[in-house]
Amino acid sequence: MFLEKHRRELDRLLTQHGALLFRGFPLPSATDFSAFVEALGYEDFPYVGGAAVRTRVAPRVFTSNESPPSEVIPFHHELAQTPNSPGKILFFCGTAPPQGGETPILHSGELLRVLRQQVPALIQNLEEHGVRYVRVMPEHDDASSALGRSWRSAFLIPDSGRPRRDRKAAERHLKAKGYAFEWLANNDLRTITPVLHPVRSLPDGAHFKQAFFNQIVAAYTGWTDARNTGEKAVLIATSDGKRGKHGTVLPRCDMQKVEKAHRDLQVVFAWQKGDVLVLDNRQCMHARNSFVPPRRILASLASDSLQ
Repeated sequence: MFLEKHRRELDRLLTQHGALLFRGFPLPSATDFSAFVEALGYEDFPYVGGAAVRTRVAPRVFTSNESPPSEVIPFHHELAQTPNSPGKILFFCGTAPPQGGETPILHSGELLRVLRQQVPALIQNLEEHGVRYVRVMPEHDDASSALGRSWRSAFLIPDSGRPRRDRKAAERHLKAKGYAFEWLANNDLRTITPVLHPVRSLPDGAHFKQAFFNQIVAAYTGWTDARNTGEKAVLIATSDGKRGKHGTVLPRCDMQKVEKAHRDLQVVFAWQKGDVLVLDNRQCMHARNSFVPPRRILASLASDSLQ
């Protein structure tokens, strides 16, 4: 009843601050968390096009990134590497780890303010040209990789037993969203996004006017596995995409400053069982520290619209 009664006030506070932590609520299970999400009143947002392997565990709840505990997941806005991203992301602590495993957050409005001072030429270049993300996706989920989500899972294409038909279904999705693509060996799929804008305006009521809304650091530092190289995974879109030229790589010296700014501005807290962290995905980035198991953090995506 509390959430339903105060949902508009909570939405106002979330827009103002970018993040809300709910602690001490009686939420023992994923089903309870799903009911909590529903009570907040935001419409559901499907996880389509993402890189992480996830498993649905309740109507509006799925596992957070299932990559190994030793893997650090860099800062990012959820699904900012796609043309469509959720307005909100919610996390629930089912099991707090004995060591590490925090979900650091930072405000991208403050980050943008700092980066305009520290790497002004880079920010101007990004604002002028935009970015493209390049990723090679396997046919089947690879849980050993932080970006191991398959093209079948990413685009909701089950195995029909007819490979050509399934590939055509993936191609239709990509063409509709403006992606370039290339089929590789082992039925891997190389995708290149349309040009995306890494700096975006924030809504009225937010503390800052604009935010550094992207997955640039996550891609550059974290998109490396058996199929991908992080430093080539995000491009400044200085080319038109013709003749296979999609842009230029980011300057390493600038990216070192960008990474440091992320670390300097992060806010870190230890999870407690039953915690719910609600982030305005337009304003706040999140990450994941390595941890000692067990750890169970669940997630839910939502739009900006209240039901």
